[in-house]
Amino acid sequence: MSEEFVSDIYPAPTTILGKRLEPLSLGHVFLLQRFGCYPVRNYQALITGVIVCSRACREVLPALADRWLPLKLWVWGRRVGRFDPYAKMVAFNEYLEAHSRRPEFMPFDSFEETGLPGAPFLQHLRVCLLSRCGWTRAMVEEESLSQAFWDYYTYWEIADKVRIASGQSMEEELELRKEANERHEERLAAAAAGSSKFQVPSSKEVPNPKEVKGQNGV
Repeated sequence: MSEEFVSDIYPAPTTILGKRLEPLSLGHVFLLQRFGCYPVRNYQALITGVIVCSRACREVLPALADRWLPLKLWVWGRRVGRFDPYAKMVAFNEYLEAHSRRPEFMPFDSFEETGLPGAPFLQHLRVCLLSRCGWTRAMVEEESLSQAFWDYYTYWEIADKVRIASGQSMEEELELRKEANERHEERLAAAAAGSSKFQVPSSKEVPNPKEVKGQNGV
């Protein structure tokens, strides 16, 4: 099992403003996009982003609609104390980046990553996970985004549409594929050359039917 796979699937835990953030899921990303927090660019987006990512997706909307939310925010602020908003925004965006890594891969000629024109990639990813990878809607909401990416690209690798770089750089993968293609072309050329050497036997090489009949005693 490659170190890249393990580090992507199990990134280091992140705590921001005293809140332990959940592994980022596709459901979290959709919620962050809905509230303009992907990535965060201001203080309000930071607070909303931490609320979204510090709990399961199914708990986010009830938490934001809680009548006691202003009081809870005040208590939270008292516990956190003074902090540098810019540094926390940077930390949150680094969390997003760390939990959104895709495996390095090489697409083949027939691979269309974004699907139909106009379809957002994350929606294409969601539909593929549901229809082809056996995921449930609950898994799409709660499983880590990195796991979703790995399952998605592994599915397409099995379908011979991409090649995931495993322990090698993409340059090495491309070189290996180039060499394999060259060997394949050489084998085809050798096969074609061999077939061109076939010659129709001369009349002297073909047995006389009458002689064959006499030898067999028929």
